[in-house]
Amino acid sequence: MKVLTIIAIVFFAISGFAWEERNISNTLLWSLFIPGGGHFYLGQTGAGNAYLILEGLLLIGGRSAEQSLSYGEWNYFYVNCLKIHELNIFTSYREARILNNNAGYKTPVDRTPVKDLLLAPFRWENLKSPYVFGFFLAGIGLNCLEANMNPSRKCWDRISAVNIMNTTFDRGSGTAMYSAMWTALSLNAAVSEECAYRGLLQVEMEESIGKTTGLLVSSGIFGLGHVTDWQDPKSWAYGGVATLAGMYLGWLFQKEGYRLEKPIAAHFWFNLAAGTTMFIMDPANNPLGIKVNFSF
Repeated sequence: MKVLTIIAIVFFAISGFAWEERNISNTLLWSLFIPGGGHFYLGQTGAGNAYLILEGLLLIGGRSAEQSLSYGEWNYFYVNCLKIHELNIFTSYREARILNNNAGYKTPVDRTPVKDLLLAPFRWENLKSPYVFGFFLAGIGLNCLEANMNPSRKCWDRISAVNIMNTTFDRGSGTAMYSAMWTALSLNAAVSEECAYRGLLQVEMEESIGKTTGLLVSSGIFGLGHVTDWQDPKSWAYGGVATLAGMYLGWLFQKEGYRLEKPIAAHFWFNLAAGTTMFIMDPANNPLGIKVNFSF
């Protein structure tokens, strides 16, 4: 089976073969199971190869990093690979809808290029929006509250060393590394999750079960996607917060005429605020699971 899959990928990449119908459901299936598969199915070999190569490199990096991770530390490569795959699913879905002249959908599909979606959090028209900076402040507030609930927490100024993938850094270098990693992941997650959960899942739900119910159901699924440990009540609490965040971002998506830029901007700044606040106030519980040592 693996050999057949590899042969199929190579064949698509070389020939640009696509079925005549270019069905949206088939596109989703191919994109779900094969990096770039939906784009190969549509005959878009450039995009297909880009996803295939990028996800492949991240998987190789993740495999190489496995032995270097501390207990509880995220495999940064695997997480980013998952986010890229979510984006791959959305972009192939979007292209299939465009090729099918929107296929009878009532809701539009956002045609903003990926490079512009990546820049959305930094555009002034988004930065000045109260819907964006208000969500940024919410990220700070919620994580201040969480940190203050830990009576044994130690703050950033007491860090003596930071261990990332079995490499030890001093406080300054470790903070810089953490900041770079968290900023990049926050951007990747904001773009990919908004595209996948709002741009695809919410739209499909609204088309099937109505605007309000579709928003609620897709937000609930978004929340479940953030429950990382089904045995841990704290993880379920995070899922609850994510559900509420999904409802807000989904509402903003609707308000913006089903355009993704402002939800992406709000999502990015919330994530960045959350991870930064936690690293300052309770670095031992940082969202990347990076290990820190304290001087006293």
